[in-house]
Order: sequence, then structure tokens, then C-alpha cells
Amino acid sequence: MSLLCRLSYMRKYVEVILASGSPRRKEILGEVGVPFRVLTSSIEEEMSAEQRQALRDRGAAEYTMELSRRKIEAVWAVFQREQEKAYVTPSAASGETTDRDWVLLIAADTCIELEFEATSTSPDQSVRNGTKPRQKILDKPVDRAAAIAALHELRGRSHSVVTGVSLRLEKRSARASTGVKEKEPASQASGSSPPQCFSSSFAERTSVKFRGASDLCDAAIEAYVDSGEPMDKAGSYGIQGLGGLFVEEIQGCHRNVIGFPLSKIATEIARLLEQAEGVSNT
Repeated sequence: MSLLCRLSYMRKYVEVILASGSPRRKEILGEVGVPFRVLTSSIEEEMSAEQRQALRDRGAAEYTMELSRRKIEAVWAVFQREQEKAYVTPSAASGETTDRDWVLLIAADTCIELEFEATSTSPDQSVRNGTKPRQKILDKPVDRAAAIAALHELRGRSHSVVTGVSLRLEKRSARASTGVKEKEPASQASGSSPPQCFSSSFAERTSVKFRGASDLCDAAIEAYVDSGEPMDKAGSYGIQGLGGLFVEEIQGCHRNVIGFPLSKIATEIARLLEQAEGVSNT
């Protein structure tokens, strides 16, 4: 069933938390018309370079899904601490208190996946002989030089924008709502209580082709980087801004290139809400 059929239920019973400070994700989620607020964590900053590379070696889909799952867990811990202190924050979108029956957390992470060219000039012999992945993952650039290098690699080629998304829909406990520890029901103690948490993770992939050197010369790349736009974006470009001038063709979800595949997210939320309604009606 479409999320459109469950918007009234969602507005009435679900507190929505976006586990991301991205202005683009906030803007896209706002299109749904459901009040939400933002909670973030420092999980990415706490990862070492070695830990991040180990995840990259698993491929873009697993990499982004795992990062989104870690964001969910970290933000859920922040939310629980917040509730333990009986601190209720008004929703920035509605001004209402957050006392609904269910809590929905949404987290996403996006990267660019680029195929290594199968030539003798591949950067690593281990890539050519199959002992390393044939794909290269591009995250946000660390500096100006990295942004310029990434755009040079993307020029005239197709790449994949991969967004991993994790959703967690959990029943708000009496303790979370009031700050008072709830008594464990006998049915829960016996293991027969209905499920209180539903989750989903998926990766969405969109193919993007960049224009060639005749349209995307070195001077254009440097001017774009100097605008500052690419510095907080995976792959060093934003399709919703000046970076859209570099794009020749898209195959797949446009919003996924921005970092938030709304259509697929809405489908998964609707599925979780259907499960939650079943629990509420038991």
C-alpha cells in the first residue's frame, strides 16, 4: 500500500526523526508533509581510516547500508538518553510535542561508485588481477585537490550514485513517554508479546553520465570547485546545483543522486507502518 494511504496515521501516531544533518535530505523529506525533527551523531567522525576502508572494500551498497545502520544505532542511543532525561523537543516542522506511540528513525549515506578502467594503467595490479574490487568509491572530498581529482575521474564517464538507507520503527515505551519505568507485562516475560520494533535496510543505485572534456574543461572544474559547492558532497558534485551542468544523462531515481531516494523510502515506510498497525490492533 502507498504511503499516501497512511499519512494520516503517520501524522497522528508516529514521531519521525531524520538521523542526518544534510540540508538536501531535510528538504526532500519535508516534501512528504509529515512533521519531523533532526538528531545526529558523530559516528562517522569516530571511524578510523582503516575501518572506513574495510567497509569500502565490501562494495558501495554494503558500505552505505552499513554506515546508515550505524547512524541509526547511534542516533537511537541519543534519543534514548534524551528520553531518560524526560526532555521532549518540539518538532521544528510543527511545534507539537513529540508524544506519539511510535518512533521512526531514518538514516542514509551516499557515495559514488566508479569502475576502474580495465587497462594496463589501472592504479593497482591487485585490481586488475581480481584480488581487489574493480570499483572505486568516492566520498566527500577532503580538500580542493581531492575535489578536482574526483571530477577529472568522472569526466566523460558513467558512474553509479549509491545510497544506503536504514529505517527503524519502534514502539515508544511508557518509560520513554513519561520518564517512569514501566512494569514488564507478563506476556513479554513469557516471550509471547507482539514485536515492538520493525526495521529495513536497502541500497538504491542510479547511473549518471558526465559530459566530456569539450564541455567540462579543466578551467570549468576548477571554477566549480572554487565555488565551494562540491566540498560537502559525495563525488564532489551536487546535481541540484551548478554540478547539474556536468550531467549528460541519468538512469534511475533523480532524488537518489541528491542522497535521498524518496520513492523507495516511502514504500519501505508504508510497509513498516502496515506492520505497526497490525500490532496496534492486536
